[in-house]
Amino acid sequence: TIEDPEKLKAVRTLVVSGAVSDVVGAINRLAKGLSGEARAFPACNDAALRLYGDALLGRGTLDAASQADPNCVPLSLVSAETLLARGDREGAIRVCAAALALPKLDAIDQAHMEYLVATAKGETPARLKALQRLTALLPSDGEVLRAAGTVQLANRDARAAARSWESAAQADPGDPTTWNELGYARAYNHDLEGARKALEQYQKLLPPEDWNGLDSLGEVNFFFGDFAAAERYFLEAHKTGGAPAELLKAAQARMMTGDLAGADAIFARQGNWTALERAEWEFLTGRRKQAITRLSGAPGDPRAALQLALWKMQTGQGPAPQAGNDPLSRAISHLLAGQFAEAAPLLEPLYRATPPGADGMVRTLLAWSYARTNRAQEAGKLLDLYPIPIAGGDPILASLVFPKFVQLRAEVLRSPKDQQLAAKYAGDLPDRVP
Repeated sequence: TIEDPEKLKAVRTLVVSGAVSDVVGAINRLAKGLSGEARAFPACNDAALRLYGDALLGRGTLDAASQADPNCVPLSLVSAETLLARGDREGAIRVCAAALALPKLDAIDQAHMEYLVATAKGETPARLKALQRLTALLPSDGEVLRAAGTVQLANRDARAAARSWESAAQADPGDPTTWNELGYARAYNHDLEGARKALEQYQKLLPPEDWNGLDSLGEVNFFFGDFAAAERYFLEAHKTGGAPAELLKAAQARMMTGDLAGADAIFARQGNWTALERAEWEFLTGRRKQAITRLSGAPGDPRAALQLALWKMQTGQGPAPQAGNDPLSRAISHLLAGQFAEAAPLLEPLYRATPPGADGMVRTLLAWSYARTNRAQEAGKLLDLYPIPIAGGDPILASLVFPKFVQLRAEVLRSPKDQQLAAKYAGDLPDRVP
């Protein structure tokens, strides 16, 4: 039965019949009745389809269905996706390789298999190539378009991601997640109004008690420096049922207006912050000596000890930093030692591999290294959207984001507003390396 979603009434009913042994034939006749352009379901024997149905109902396994008909490509696709979801990359590759060796494989199935192989191997260029083929073959398939947008954004191609999410929204306008992702993709393309419109639509599709749309609107407005709007949305998200993190984001938004007393008042609405969380807020807002004193009296907490060690290195109160093992740790060690030329080559691949939604820290650090190595123009390109200092990352590293980000904007972009913020939150202990 086909329904008109706007009129909420049935407009057409299709009935197909046939032998029990010809399920695929019935499927194909039904598909042609729905659309003359429908592609035929590949030939699969009846036993495999029945076992597949049993597996979906929890009465069997996909392995049994696949063994009943190794040439049934739809089963191979489902099997490969399931193996990949379980973390069995080699198993997924084997299933796809067997399917790709079949004669006369449908072009859509071939592209889908190649996408799964590239995903299992972690080969981003091959994933993008396969997805481009799939979106060309299935221009109205919301699932494919969403997958393309996700991979494109992870590859830092926000413009292509926005186009994919826009097409996905047209194909499936009732899917809330699509509108949320589209909002962020537009924001990373510096389209604030477009981002707001997408996120407002996202919020409309959510149940009244769901506050995530308000949180998304708050984050996007924060990125663009509309801190008053960001605070309103974060507070509304918290009122609707959001976690204490919404209050922390609202406090950070007020902090960015220069109103520290107001920010402290918002932060104080949550009464059970840990000693580490209180100290991190104090350090972030310039009360560095107070923060260090608070953590110095809280022994036994390994994260507090790690935070304290970083702050002491950062402010020259502790030993010079030693290079860590992973690229990020090595880069931070170089930066805190003033070795900016050594830090940049470590940070550049990290930045390229980090999606825009999680790049606030590495973007700040890379801009810092560029600004100190006579690459101001390159630094300026990284200072466009404001990161939320304590959000989406490890709070222990937030002191490397703020006030460093506004200090760099004040220096590189000559922004008066950021010059004021940089002066206000410089803190009572200067950084070892400016």
